[in-house]
Amino acid sequence: MKKIIGIFYFCITVVLTLYSQDLFPYQDEWKKDTYGYIDRNGKIIIKAQYKTVMPFINGVAIAEDFKENKFYITPDGKKIDIDTTGMRGPITILTPFSSEVGLITTWYAEKYFVNKKGKVVSPRYYRAYPFSEDIAIVYADDKTIAVNKEFKELFEVYVDVRNVPETYGFSEGLIAVQNAKEEWGFMDNQGKIAIKPKFKCHHHSKLPSPFIGGYSWIRKSFNSFFIINKKGDVVYEFKITGADFPESYFYLRDGYLIYDDEELTIRNLQDNTEITTQRGDYFTNNLGIVKLGKNFFYGGNIFSFDGKLIKTIPIENLQLWSDKYLYSSEFDIIFDENGEVILGSEDKRQEYSNVVRKYEEKNNEQKDR
Repeated sequence: MKKIIGIFYFCITVVLTLYSQDLFPYQDEWKKDTYGYIDRNGKIIIKAQYKTVMPFINGVAIAEDFKENKFYITPDGKKIDIDTTGMRGPITILTPFSSEVGLITTWYAEKYFVNKKGKVVSPRYYRAYPFSEDIAIVYADDKTIAVNKEFKELFEVYVDVRNVPETYGFSEGLIAVQNAKEEWGFMDNQGKIAIKPKFKCHHHSKLPSPFIGGYSWIRKSFNSFFIINKKGDVVYEFKITGADFPESYFYLRDGYLIYDDEELTIRNLQDNTEITTQRGDYFTNNLGIVKLGKNFFYGGNIFSFDGKLIKTIPIENLQLWSDKYLYSSEFDIIFDENGEVILGSEDKRQEYSNVVRKYEEKNNEQKDR
């Protein structure tokens, strides 16, 4: 039976948490929407000059200038010049440094791993995915293989060349694989099947999620899901009926399942109990349910995993900065995992405080009626 991998590409920045240091975005006082980096004390480390900035991961960040050129930079603001000798066409895609190397893609779909000096350290690949748990998945010699940091073959994970392999990579020592019947299971980091392929995935998801805290979710139909443990046992099944895009409305973390089926639900998968959640006012955001330090964030509210409402942030369009902070480009301020403002000018802090005051006054008026 052929072992294959066929999974949709996951936004690597959601799962990478090895942030090299706490540097935060800030906007130029006079040139709005021009970004740079400041430290925890508000000191400018890299002056505002970019159209977009991303967090530093393993000592490297991706920034974009106003000509829409993307490039790697180091914490001292230096651009990493990549040696493009022998490459066809310009570099079009950069992925974060998931380890000590980043992955680049050229106009002709050539892929190379590069180090922090901009030197190419791998062979040329036409299919490759970033390192996860010190293993990368690449396509070479008409087969898809797992390679180590020296790009030496460890084992084969994909042999059906008619399909295009996409992968989350390894999570908690396991990677999703599929058999010829399109049933999913998991292979371990030694190349052995740990969970026999037996699960069917709905085509919207295509594959099981990575393992997080000992569990993985599998999408059975458009709005029905089930959770498995590392033995391959189904420990819980659930449906989401109140969301247009179900996968952004539930979250699996550290043994907890959190989802919104018109009411926010938290379930402890370790003892399979449901936790009552304090209701918060929901504000529009494009994040879905996300980890925020030791808590989680959803709809403008920060909750603990035991269901306690910690803080409501009554503004829209918040962005996740690493997995510990929230950023508001409207107010140019940073919130910590408890919803406290830790960075921002006095004027912007006061402007935000006025918004909070009006929100609280409105709530108090409604309670008095």
